[in-house]
Amino acid sequence: MSKIYDVWFHKLKLSPYIKKILVEKVNNFKEAYETKPHMYKVWGLSDEATQLIERSKKQLDIYERIVLECENDQIEVIGYFDEDYPKLLREIPDPPMVIYIKGQKKYLNEPMIGIVGSRKCTEYGDRVARRLGEELATYGIVVVSGMAMGIDAAGHQGALRGAGGTVAVLGTGVNLCYPECNRRLYHEILDKGCLISEYDPFVMARPYHFPRRNRIISGLCYGVVVVEAAAKSGSLITAQIALDYGREVYAVPGNEESVMSKGANDLIESGAKCTVSIQDILDELPKGLGIKNKIIKKNSDKMHNQLAQAESIVYAYVSQEPILFEKLQALLVNTQLSYERLNTSLLQLEVKGLIKRLPGERYVRI
Repeated sequence: MSKIYDVWFHKLKLSPYIKKILVEKVNNFKEAYETKPHMYKVWGLSDEATQLIERSKKQLDIYERIVLECENDQIEVIGYFDEDYPKLLREIPDPPMVIYIKGQKKYLNEPMIGIVGSRKCTEYGDRVARRLGEELATYGIVVVSGMAMGIDAAGHQGALRGAGGTVAVLGTGVNLCYPECNRRLYHEILDKGCLISEYDPFVMARPYHFPRRNRIISGLCYGVVVVEAAAKSGSLITAQIALDYGREVYAVPGNEESVMSKGANDLIESGAKCTVSIQDILDELPKGLGIKNKIIKKNSDKMHNQLAQAESIVYAYVSQEPILFEKLQALLVNTQLSYERLNTSLLQLEVKGLIKRLPGERYVRI
């Protein structure tokens, strides 16, 4: 029965500021429901807000139906005061008062990192997002994204491949798959991760849902990684929200001539952490999270991954147009790759048949 009051409060058409006032005055939402009108005014609410609350109390049957829908579809309702409610999400200025969940809620209070980026990502972006997702999961960090096409999907898939947790924050009800092309991924996350939303069951996607969804991605995480993003991208909104919430923002550098890399490169120029390896993310996490205890890779594996990461970065900057070594070195200055690592990476890419060395210290993709 208490979940009815959670849903009632969640759906009150009050500003986040007023809801925050109320949650600071009560211990649960049933208590908020049973509060007398004169106390709302004592707490500083306007007559209009008080009247709205009182009118809503006569519509409990609506909220009861929502709770029944959730029970019938195995959707769990977690309210702001519940022990399972994510601790970091509770700290943001406008947290959802209820989150609906399908899957394994155990991931909601594990250390989380968001991976976001372009829906129309390049092969390079897809590869980097998968690798970061897999490595984060291997280190015991839950990967959070929005289950959109492109970078979001790649981050989730990498985490699933790394045998770790992943959380998809949806802009629909959690019993709906959007976009439809990600249905297989939806079921994989349902089986091995967690799907969450602030929207009621069967609520369809609307354009204005996704900026709201992005604040939850940022709110859940210690930091957000932008893998690829155009100059005007929803991923940059997520990054800005993360900054506003005091979270870390990471960005993966890309080819300066690629439209899909401009947003991420601009973030780096603005002070985001240039991210070329998993260590760049781990270095910025708060102490005491127990991440080191969850590391299961051997040092030799880490060295192999670092080399693979360097090769991925270098490969992104080599295109079908020949590029001079000096120009390549200048473009990669923000990635902190050493001269030796650049040379080694170019050699390895040549050996793998991915690039070709031309006369005059020029390189081109094959």
